[in-house]
Amino acid sequence: MNCFETRCRWQGWILLALWMTFPGMGGAQEAGPVNPATPAELIPFDTPLARYGDLEIPLSYFYQYARDKLYQIERTTPEERKEMLDQALQQTIFEHLIVRLSKEQGYWTEQEFTAHNRVMENDWLVRFYQYHQYYQKMIPTDEDLKKRYEETKKEYFQPPQFSFRHVFFQTVDKPEEEQKMAFARAKEALALIRSGSDFVEVAKLYSDSGRKGDLIGPFKTRAYDPDRAINPVIEETLLAMKPGDISDILPTKYGYEILKLETYEPERYTPFEAVKLTIQNRLMSERLQEWIKDLLDQHYSEAVTCFQPYVVFDENAAPDAVVAVVYGQPITRYDYNITKTNRQNRNPDEGIEAYRDRIIDYLKTGLIYQYIVAHLARGLGYDQIPAYRQLTDLGRHQKLYRVWWSRMVDQYLNDHPITESEKQAYYRENEARFKAQQTSHIGVIRVDYPPHNKEVMYEIYKAQQTALSKAKEAIERIKKGEDFAQLAKEVSSDPSAAEGGDLGYISSDTDKLPRMAATDAMRLEAGQVSDEPFNAEDCYYVFKCFDKPPRGKLEYDDPTVQKRIEQGLLSQKRSQFLEDMMKKMVDKDRIELLYPEFYTLDPGKVARPSIDPPSQ
Repeated sequence: MNCFETRCRWQGWILLALWMTFPGMGGAQEAGPVNPATPAELIPFDTPLARYGDLEIPLSYFYQYARDKLYQIERTTPEERKEMLDQALQQTIFEHLIVRLSKEQGYWTEQEFTAHNRVMENDWLVRFYQYHQYYQKMIPTDEDLKKRYEETKKEYFQPPQFSFRHVFFQTVDKPEEEQKMAFARAKEALALIRSGSDFVEVAKLYSDSGRKGDLIGPFKTRAYDPDRAINPVIEETLLAMKPGDISDILPTKYGYEILKLETYEPERYTPFEAVKLTIQNRLMSERLQEWIKDLLDQHYSEAVTCFQPYVVFDENAAPDAVVAVVYGQPITRYDYNITKTNRQNRNPDEGIEAYRDRIIDYLKTGLIYQYIVAHLARGLGYDQIPAYRQLTDLGRHQKLYRVWWSRMVDQYLNDHPITESEKQAYYRENEARFKAQQTSHIGVIRVDYPPHNKEVMYEIYKAQQTALSKAKEAIERIKKGEDFAQLAKEVSSDPSAAEGGDLGYISSDTDKLPRMAATDAMRLEAGQVSDEPFNAEDCYYVFKCFDKPPRGKLEYDDPTVQKRIEQGLLSQKRSQFLEDMMKKMVDKDRIELLYPEFYTLDPGKVARPSIDPPSQ
């Protein structure tokens, strides 16, 4: 995906987020009522929430928390809810006090303040403009959506699925007499079920499985999921049944099974109504990309009077060096730096020319597009919308707090460096956490899938079954006493086969095995062999752990230990500093709650600010 596509997709999601954040506004009423409350019942966005001295905090500053968090604590007790909201309110007051302090102490330069403020204002203007000029005019019709559904219907194909319960009677590795007893117990259980007893209750009483009648699945059938470990005999039995049917006693390799088919869904397509919103979002995003491209084509030549992208690549360029001029508004290197994200960093395997092309593309479709749209939005009076000031003020407040607090913490840590005695104390208190990485002496037998057509599901299935059978046979031979090394030389396709499958001592991050396979091998204890083969891409692994020494203690002077100690202490110092500062700056007894219903606040009753322009 190129930079233009990435930017468009990002813009599309912002647009959709705006729509969801402010439902029912600006002509979107035809989408149906979103907030059931009548206007008279809604709580104004700027309702005074609390007072702390001469500081008054409106509900708008708490809205984000109310919208995102209150739903998460609905199941708490009233007392717990009150405590959580009180803590959040204290944090909000603390942020306001920090912002006030930052202004008084000049932690922001004029350049910083102006640049960040412009980014925030432009961002909201872009959202408003896209909402009014694009979204409301480009909502797909039901016909459009149904047409796209038919065109992409294969994406919504659902293979056959089934779920079941079982009662299991183990016979593997048991003497003949106990195997006979298991069969007798299975007959008793089946008789009880046939006579009307509840399947789950019988399973709880009789089953040797850890799943005492629990629902198992749903599973795709093996034809669509060949790597799934379910016994083929069990699957064949279940697929010959109807939901609710009870099987006879089914002998398997590990024991006896009584099965109950709970659900079976044949292959089908997800209904249109279930994916309608997904299709709408995709179509809107695609249309937005085209709309953005057309807008740039229409306005770029008149808007951009200067474009010097090389400035952003010049490390010696001054912060105020001009990258572009859009409708007379300069975009500086500093503007680029504060909007730059990790996506604009050079990838290790990316050539310099490709990197520069990508950044130039971002400058055009990102920054320049934003400045063009912001200019057009101001021309339509969108900067006069009351919500514009409310939202930019809120964003500015949050930005001021984050930046100032970060600098304040950095200053504190600089003034209170970590001492040697603190590091040693931390090591002693957390000694159990400083263990060397676990290693194990591992042997491996790898069984590859035989050659097969990877485009044909049945061919994949046959190859998988052949390899699985061979790997299981290897496990049986090992457990019967055959020498692992000799068997590895005979069966294994791993490079270690010549050495009897001996990988030596490895850890979970070894390069000798796929990561998940290594993790599976590391679970084994000394002397243990895999109970089941591990399925990796086009092969199965069988492991044996020859030795698993205890994890040794990492010494204090180890560089890894030193880094972890410093990270732990820095985290502790930051948390403690925040706690101390809040206690110092916020006296909870001085908080005057102006909106007592705060403790029972329903976020759905908070009136979202209107984004309708004044002319409407």
